[in-house]
Amino acid sequence: MKYTLEIEINKPRDEVARLIQDRDTFKEWQPQLQSTELLDGVIGEEGSTYKIVVSMGKSTLEMIETLVINNCPDHYQIKYDADGNINIMDFWFTELSPTRTKMVAQSYFSCKALMMKLMAFFMPGAFKKQTRKYMNDFKAFVESQ
Repeated sequence: MKYTLEIEINKPRDEVARLIQDRDTFKEWQPQLQSTELLDGVIGEEGSTYKIVVSMGKSTLEMIETLVINNCPDHYQIKYDADGNINIMDFWFTELSPTRTKMVAQSYFSCKALMMKLMAFFMPGAFKKQTRKYMNDFKAFVESQ
């Protein structure tokens, strides 16, 4: 499953791109994030990997995050792997004005687990809705800075 969403943020492109990478502020716009731990590499460098733990209702989900592309402020790509269920997120940042940025997020899901495959097939809107929520929360956070 693949989809693209976009949002306009009332901050300069460099600031938006900087904040999407700032691991110290992730919990401020991702309240379900419980922890993030560097496993390999250098924070912010391509190829670095992290163990991410998020709350999912009453349970938790562990993922491995890999920073694939860090060509900010233009393009940023991360990959999440949770038991073979892969989510690749591409972010592009376009300057609309000196104080306004368009962020485009393209999501690609490859589901290994049967339940995830069924959800992706029957409820693709749920994935888009969650991505839109993250984008709106990120926008609110950035604009409050």
